Amino acid sequence: MEETRQHRSLRAVPNDRTLHDWKNHWIHDETAIYCAQCLASQSVLDAQAPFVHHRGCGYAHPLFAHYPWQDLARILRADMLKELSRP
Repeated sequence: MEETRQHRSLRAVPNDRTLHDWKNHWIHDETAIYCAQCLASQSVLDAQAPFVHHRGCGYAHPLFAHYPWQDLARILRADMLKELSRP
């Protein structure tokens, strides 16, 4: 419960802008995303929750939260819109 309250006060970390950038930080399979540094994972069922890194992970930040599922969805939507808008 304490962990949940702590995450509510966190701001979203500035997210990756491209799929290439995203892949530098995250590993994806059909049902989970893993941090490329600490290998902590998050199920697609928890996509709305902030990602919880393992203690000591260099990618974790005490004031920011990562939302890799949401970042991935935003990047893929932007890429699709670019493709659809091409003549």
